[in-house]
Amino acid sequence: MKVFLLFLYHLSQCLHLARTDDLRSPPPPFNPEVESGNLGYYPTRQYATAPDVRSPQTNWLKWNERCDDGLQYFITPRGWSEPRPGPMILDRTGELVWAHHFENKYGGQAYDFMVQQYKGEDYLTFWLGDDRIRGHGSGAYYMLNSSYDIVHKVTGANGMSADLHEFLITPQGTALMTIYDIVPGDVSMFRKFDPEKTAADREPNWIWDCAFQEVDIATGDLVFEWRASEHYNVTETYRSIYAGGTKQDPFDWFHINSMAKDELGNFLISARYTHTLTYIDGKTKEVIWQLGGKQNDFMDLSGGNATNFAWQ
Repeated sequence: MKVFLLFLYHLSQCLHLARTDDLRSPPPPFNPEVESGNLGYYPTRQYATAPDVRSPQTNWLKWNERCDDGLQYFITPRGWSEPRPGPMILDRTGELVWAHHFENKYGGQAYDFMVQQYKGEDYLTFWLGDDRIRGHGSGAYYMLNSSYDIVHKVTGANGMSADLHEFLITPQGTALMTIYDIVPGDVSMFRKFDPEKTAADREPNWIWDCAFQEVDIATGDLVFEWRASEHYNVTETYRSIYAGGTKQDPFDWFHINSMAKDELGNFLISARYTHTLTYIDGKTKEVIWQLGGKQNDFMDLSGGNATNFAWQ
């Protein structure tokens, strides 16, 4: 019996070493057929045991063992070539680890897929919703546990929908998210409306108001909200209005796309169309400082190179 147990022990060690060697093997060599497009503009891999699942055919231009940090790739393939989109995890060599299509009436396209911690546990988080609104979205964020079960669906408070740009879980058990809201706003300084010639112009002066919220994940209660229209003038935009500014096509003049909360409880946000970074007081909602844009608060000591960023 002891001999048999000793045999099993050595066998397990050999299998472990073999598996470790396999995990550390490099990816397949570079395939010029993939690079040239001879296999199509979106070559994929299919699986006999999961015929509805497809993953991108990865192609490593150059590989070095120093590239292997033991981490995995989190992607959300999209486009007409992907009939069943969704969050997807690939291993260090591009092999499929997990993928799932979450069906909805907008096609199930996911965004902002990552791992975050909530109450000491790791969760997969991603956005699903209506992404047909040019450049942003209206939906909700989903949190999956280690069994890939949906355990939380997080939306904005007070009936607001979550935008697809940013969703961050804080150590306090709250979630930060960007929000786009259609509200009345004077844009008559940018264009003239002609309701007799254009039906959309019969409802003029509407904007996308960019906001962010901090929401309690467990209760859905609002903790904090900030709106761009209450602190910025629409004339600070660098974007042209074209034929927009109507209720049918609100003017996207600010375009919030990222945010963070620091240890002081204040917020830092980035806005594409005002070319700004804005630091916001987490209690009063007032702007502490603005970097870049038409109301920049800083002296640029590098000949403009520190404040001339744009369309970020």
